[in-house]
Amino acid sequence: MEKHTDISTVSNNLQLAEGEYNQQPVTCRRQTLWLFLICLLVGCEQTYDYDGEYPDPKLVMYAFVKPDSMISVQVTRTFFFGDSVVNNPMEVEGEVYVNGDLAGDLKWNGEEGYSVVYPKRGDHVRIVARSAGFPEVEGEVVLPEQAPVIEVDTFSSNDGRDDRMNYRITIKDKGQGRRYYRLIVESYSYTRIGDEIIEPSTSYAFFTDKDPLLEGSSSVWFDEDERNKYHLFTNEVFEGTSYVMKVSNRRMFSYVYEEEKEGQQVVQYNVKGCRVKVVNIDKATYQYLKSVEMSDRGEGIMEPIQVYGNVKNGVGVVGYANEAVVDFVMPEKGNVLYTN
Repeated sequence: MEKHTDISTVSNNLQLAEGEYNQQPVTCRRQTLWLFLICLLVGCEQTYDYDGEYPDPKLVMYAFVKPDSMISVQVTRTFFFGDSVVNNPMEVEGEVYVNGDLAGDLKWNGEEGYSVVYPKRGDHVRIVARSAGFPEVEGEVVLPEQAPVIEVDTFSSNDGRDDRMNYRITIKDKGQGRRYYRLIVESYSYTRIGDEIIEPSTSYAFFTDKDPLLEGSSSVWFDEDERNKYHLFTNEVFEGTSYVMKVSNRRMFSYVYEEEKEGQQVVQYNVKGCRVKVVNIDKATYQYLKSVEMSDRGEGIMEPIQVYGNVKNGVGVVGYANEAVVDFVMPEKGNVLYTN
């Protein structure tokens, strides 16, 4: 039989408990009261079975199409919160249509699909995927006619603790209408011995200073570093003109050193570089990344965030990433190694 505890009974019990122990030391009385409350709360814990409607599983498709690049597609399925997640590859087939015509089939390399189709700027791309037991899904996107136009100037500084690399990125926004952007700054390194490249690595650069357009907004008032972590912005304040974006990060330096190998002194060049990307994305990709960021914050006091998608009959997003890239090598401290 279920037991229900009246709140007045709880109050009376607490008053009686406090009266019985008012002659004891304060510390002892507080410990006893806390123990009483914990036991009361534990005793009230109940487990409820979910008796609502279980949604039918759907296919999830992600594709971010780049001009003049092979199309890559990820397809999986949705899972309800009580389901066991299975990572086995799915049997998926599909096609890619360009400007209404069949351009190629989707092929699979285990976990990811691809199509040997290289769409051009201005093309209309439609991707279709299907798997047994699921409705067919599709997504489409129209690639922009032009790539972003950028110029990058850099200078170094020191804030008293670290050397810093400062970027002045001029973004030339042509034409009218709202456009959506993402800034990516990558740091990379590798070691060169003669003509051989070894130990390459790439990582996202952490900004020590961010431009006001990148600050975004957040209700996570205690964690400012998580605001606009994908560095998204629009052309709202510079539509049809230019804007100089200012960011900085920790400065790295290339260096040269010698090491003995097989009885010979070998000169090794440890090269540090930087790659600045201004990516023109479509509205669907912008809304998707914004909603993913809000969902990832995990704020328990707010309602769950619906992650944006534009895939018909399924979940996910099909969008484009149209980027301008400036790549340069950091000089050796006090001496230029070489430049691109």
